[in-house]
Amino acid sequence: MPRPLHLASSFFPTGASVSAPRWRSFASGASARAEDGARPRQPPRSRSTAARASASRERGSAFSAARSSTRVVSKSSPAASAAAEERLAAADGGAKERTLVIVESPAKATSVQKYLGQSYQVLASYGHVRDLVEKQGSVLPDDGFAMRWSLQGKSGVVKSIVESAERCGGGVVLATDPDREGEAIAWHISELLKERGSRKKKDAPTAISRVTFTEVTRDAVVKAFKEPREISVELVHAYLARRALDYLFGFKLSGVLWRKIPSSERLSAGRVQSAALRLICEREMSIERHVKEEYWSVVAGLERASGVKKSDGDASGRFVAELHRDASGARLAKGAVNSKQIAEAVSNEILAAKDTLYVATVEEKEATTKPKPPFTTSTLQQEANAKLGFGSARTMSAAQKLYEGKGFGEGLITYMRTDGLHVGPDAVKAIRAVATEEFGASYVPATPNAYKKTQKNAQEAHEAIRPIRAELLPNAVSARLGANSDEARLYKLIWSRTMASQMSRAVTRRIAAEVKSASEGCELALKANGSRLLFSGFLAAYAHGGRTSGDDDRDKRDAWLPELKPGDTINLRAPQSVRVIERDKDAKRGGLAKKKSDQADDEDAVDVSETLSSVDTSAGITALQHWTQPPARYTEGALVRAMEEKGIGRPSTYASIVKVMLKRGYVVGGGGKGPLIPETRGRMVSSFLTHFFDEYVDYGFTAGLEDKLDDIASGDAEWKDVMSKFWKPFHGDVQGLQNIRTSLVVDVLDATLGAHFFGDDESETKARLDAIAATAEPPRSEGDAAAPKRAGDAWKSPDYDPATLRASRRCPACVDGRLGLKLSKNGGFIGCSNYNTDTKCAYARPISTTNGDDAESMRTDPWLSDGEIGVDPETSRTVSVRRGPYGPYVQLDPTANEGTPRTFGLQNVPEVTADKLTLNVALALLKYPMTLGVHPTEGGDVTMKIGPYGWYVNHGDVNAHIPAKTLKRVRDDARAAAMMDEPYEDKIDDFAFEHADADEEEEEEGEMDAEELESAKLDGLGLERASPTKTTTSEERDAVFLARFAPIPLDVAVELITERKNNPRTGRGFRGRAKKDKEVASASATKGKTSKTKAAATPKPKPEPKPKRTRAPSAFFLYSAEKRPTLEPGLRAPEQAKILGAGWKALGDDERSRYEREARDAKAAMPADDAAAAKREKKKSTRTPSAYVLFCAEERANLPPGLSGPGQMKLLGAKWKEIDAVSRARFEVAAADAKDAAAAAAA
Repeated sequence: MPRPLHLASSFFPTGASVSAPRWRSFASGASARAEDGARPRQPPRSRSTAARASASRERGSAFSAARSSTRVVSKSSPAASAAAEERLAAADGGAKERTLVIVESPAKATSVQKYLGQSYQVLASYGHVRDLVEKQGSVLPDDGFAMRWSLQGKSGVVKSIVESAERCGGGVVLATDPDREGEAIAWHISELLKERGSRKKKDAPTAISRVTFTEVTRDAVVKAFKEPREISVELVHAYLARRALDYLFGFKLSGVLWRKIPSSERLSAGRVQSAALRLICEREMSIERHVKEEYWSVVAGLERASGVKKSDGDASGRFVAELHRDASGARLAKGAVNSKQIAEAVSNEILAAKDTLYVATVEEKEATTKPKPPFTTSTLQQEANAKLGFGSARTMSAAQKLYEGKGFGEGLITYMRTDGLHVGPDAVKAIRAVATEEFGASYVPATPNAYKKTQKNAQEAHEAIRPIRAELLPNAVSARLGANSDEARLYKLIWSRTMASQMSRAVTRRIAAEVKSASEGCELALKANGSRLLFSGFLAAYAHGGRTSGDDDRDKRDAWLPELKPGDTINLRAPQSVRVIERDKDAKRGGLAKKKSDQADDEDAVDVSETLSSVDTSAGITALQHWTQPPARYTEGALVRAMEEKGIGRPSTYASIVKVMLKRGYVVGGGGKGPLIPETRGRMVSSFLTHFFDEYVDYGFTAGLEDKLDDIASGDAEWKDVMSKFWKPFHGDVQGLQNIRTSLVVDVLDATLGAHFFGDDESETKARLDAIAATAEPPRSEGDAAAPKRAGDAWKSPDYDPATLRASRRCPACVDGRLGLKLSKNGGFIGCSNYNTDTKCAYARPISTTNGDDAESMRTDPWLSDGEIGVDPETSRTVSVRRGPYGPYVQLDPTANEGTPRTFGLQNVPEVTADKLTLNVALALLKYPMTLGVHPTEGGDVTMKIGPYGWYVNHGDVNAHIPAKTLKRVRDDARAAAMMDEPYEDKIDDFAFEHADADEEEEEEGEMDAEELESAKLDGLGLERASPTKTTTSEERDAVFLARFAPIPLDVAVELITERKNNPRTGRGFRGRAKKDKEVASASATKGKTSKTKAAATPKPKPEPKPKRTRAPSAFFLYSAEKRPTLEPGLRAPEQAKILGAGWKALGDDERSRYEREARDAKAAMPADDAAAAKREKKKSTRTPSAYVLFCAEERANLPPGLSGPGQMKLLGAKWKEIDAVSRARFEVAAADAKDAAAAAAA
């Protein structure tokens, strides 16, 4: 059990006042410490320090007494040395009575250390300290699911924890987070300590206890340490079961994926990750298969007839109504008007009844909106993604820092991993008090709002996420942390949601008016809806600090109607006008059709919105075309919501699930920056698991496992029983899956991903899967001799009808072949079905990683197929472009004597695109690697090559990178020579001289910057593109382009190689290891010895050291000098700094003022430095205020309070740009006067 708690008030003793500054005593003892060999971190004690140490001993601090009474003595005094050893032994005895506390993070450790005081030592574990070994066999199902663990995390953390536990005799308190992960960290640390104790055969094991708190505040920590408990076995078992499930699922299924799915990279699967990936892929499939349907809405711009009294809310009397019944009285549901002809017909019906319109009915009612409950982990991630654009990981990172109290020294919010909705009664009382003060008593209900949520696991039902101090307003946090910081923005979101949860409901008045025709037999009707916010209620919390006093009259959410009464006459605003707006079917949501003929006549068409209230009704009647849209892709927030609804995963796993999918390349677009789009790799994995392993990626199965884990955590189930029931059927299914033919898997993937690769519709996919099922053979069993043997494990795919193939499935090379997914040794590719037939069609293209929206661009990619470029005129051999595992490359067919063809990879030269790859370019590239010549001194060929990191030259075993400047200089000359027989620089000068008049004219209109001028020069020379005044032939353009790949001269290459030999790589880094050649090592050693001997023979005179300026100590420096001897011996400098900083923050005003007073006295006692003072005085008087500085000094007093420095500068800068010329002139005159006055004073 831990020792009784000692608060920070007894951490540091308060001593008597001193007559002399302590900093002088501290400084004067530096030389004594060096001579006496004392501990380097222990400063000598002055008399004043001894007096304070005496007062400390009287308060019972044995450790402080022993350390503070230690003096620096000479080694020649045995008696003094013995006394010092006795005092240090007594100090060590005091250290053994300290209690070790373990938390996760250094920031949390600093805060907890400040609250607990000197009797405790707080260390950080930096997260998990152990994890399963990343190898097969780390979980042994046949051995009772035994697990093999290995140390992980920051180096030296475990060693520091174990050693500190041995030194601290007061026991170990594990204060990690109050969830499963925190309980797991505590369990791992306790197991490590027990293993260390058993190895040392200690008689008395270290006492270990567990405390939890959901707030990093003094009261919460003190209360938690008064109520220690044992480590929860149930939570540990739930963690072990989850870890074993994830390991067995991932390792077993990943091995199947590697063998069955064509991919050049290894794939992996995860228990929860696979279900989440299925959600994303199924949503993408529904988007691709969505067929857009047309429908129209008809709206009319109406106004009250003259003579009708206008309301104060809408002086114009105008409003918009939508047609919902035609002239026959038929109700126009969504989609009923599905063509332009019908829309124009019903529009004409309104025109015909324009003189008979009146208000038939008006209905008004009030509606209330209740506030949402405070945040849980999932709702916080959803709201931060929607409102702030944060991804899950970014949200949890900012919340972690708020929980630890970044910038404030204590926590700002409660624990951020929770499913609970309830808030403690004391916190509710404080929230209601702040809401009353900030918004008024009418905004707070008579009784507190209560929120309940059934918790599967009561042990994890912590409080909802809320501010610890409701009175700490968001503006105060923004001023401390920065208004644009993630922490400040997230705190405002949490504070607003918490405030709103305890405020009154919002009240809205809604009005619905129906306009009909008085003509006999005409039953058409138009409906207009409006709403007005009467009482903002909880909505005021979300606008806190962001509204001005004039914003309360009308709310932006209002869509009000003028005052209407039954029987009022209504007129059409433009009686003879009907406006038809068509939208582009293929555009994104809300896109309008763009017709050049319409743009001149109707410039406002592109501004029309989907919302009725924003439709421009100046035309009277507007017929607006719409297209049904597919469901939206998942964002991170929407994915978290869907996972929570289906019971997939738990709050602590949401962020890591998305992170893993992004890391493995299964999806793109995370981090809150856009929707999650599945990549081809992810879709292949999901399709394979869904078709062959449907039970284990089923949403219900995954949610059921989560419920069983909750049962384990609550003690209702035994974790090994749950594991056994999962493992036996799972293991059998995996073994059976390994015997399925790989070619069958490829055919299934080709069918299920047909919509992604080729745009197949759902009926084609179903028909193909049925054909595969009809022709599929039963899986082979290992050792089945009767199984037919097929070369390469190939088998016949289902037949197809070439006449019914869609265009995207038809092979462009042989016309009658069917394109589909194929296998190769480098992974998968899209190939022709006639590859293994007599046709031998060699058409192939790589598997695209584009999404469905870019399917057309994927099918038209010029690099996707092999093709012949031409014939080499010198050798008559064929030159072609091909696809390989690393991208496209050009190839020169080999002769009969050559074994392999000559190739050049195009991935290293991105400037060579498909349209620029001519025969001459291909032949120029195929010359590399190019022999530049023979080395003039050492012999041997010097070769120029290209690699993934650029061009380089080679001689023997020495490679030298060619700098970009060298390449540019050589190839600029080659480009100039390709166009003209003069150097490049001369042509630049000629161009500038010939166009001098043009440059002068350009300067009159506006000066060209350097980049534009250089571009113009290059244009004139034809180096990048043809000059507008000169026509260039295709041969000249090819010659200029070929100059990009010109070789460097031999002498330049030899110079680079020589420089590399004289300066070999240092041996640092993966690619920078020094070569092991003995001659190079010997030459380097000889050169080093020679240089050292030479340096020793002619030593350089040392410059005289500059006199050091004496600096007065600060108040914190004096405090640290006094308190450092009281710290535990052996602490590192960063640990000492954290403890001293925490103690300094905990000081009272009286103590702090004493140190500040002594610092001022020390500064006053320092000898004056005339030169430094003159320099400072000179520095101060060299600059006069500018007009902008004077403006800021005057305007800063009018800024809102609580703004940070950057926030003030933004507002001041904006105001400075907006002031009128007269005001600006006033400040400029004042600045000029100040400058003249300074000049006169200097004279």
